[in-house]
Amino acid sequence: MRYVVHPEELINAAIRSGLLSPEEAHSPNVRSAAHEESADLADHWPAGEGFGSSDMTYLIQSFLEHAGFKTKFVNHRLSRV
Repeated sequence: MRYVVHPEELINAAIRSGLLSPEEAHSPNVRSAAHEESADLADHWPAGEGFGSSDMTYLIQSFLEHAGFKTKFVNHRLSRV
């Protein structure tokens, strides 16, 4: 599959952002959600279209919500609630 963002990259970005712990990253639910979000993005992202940091933020939000974690923006920064 031609990923725009590989599932592992998505998980690692959430960990680096402090939105997911390394322990949570091993959950089958988290791994499944990352694969589904990455596959969906690959299916729908226009070829040749750039993918920036704000795109990644919203992808992380969708991934976390899909995995069952509630999120919201606080002071223009994505946070878990």
